[in-house]
Amino acid sequence: MKPLKIEATRETPEIILDPDNDLFQIKGVSHPENIKVFFTPILQWLDQFFEEIKNEAGKKMVFKFYYKYINSSSLKHLYDFLQKLTTWRNAGILVEIEWNYADDDEDMMEAGEELAELKGVNLPFRYLAYTEEHDLD
Repeated sequence: MKPLKIEATRETPEIILDPDNDLFQIKGVSHPENIKVFFTPILQWLDQFFEEIKNEAGKKMVFKFYYKYINSSSLKHLYDFLQKLTTWRNAGILVEIEWNYADDDEDMMEAGEELAELKGVNLPFRYLAYTEEHDLD
């Protein structure tokens, strides 16, 4: 399947969903002006990709998140994203979440913890702090 790559802007994160290179990540800030316009193609890509891999039980995939900021509307759509990945996991795809946050950003760490605990999300989360000297810019 063709990778989905969306360049970061001041209001939207970089999206890389590249199965050929086993790279699945979201990085940056997320407070798009029109949240549905931004997230709809991402969620559609996930649905299409699942159709290709749904019979590959045991396949391991790590989705990496590097948010600097995420607004409440984006969190709702990220929840939808994670629910789709939970469906994958329930089908035998070994999906894991790597939640990266700046070591001094307790709010972002807690956002990941809260997402992991939401009903409908059943994914293993690993939390990794990075230092300012290893910032993502």
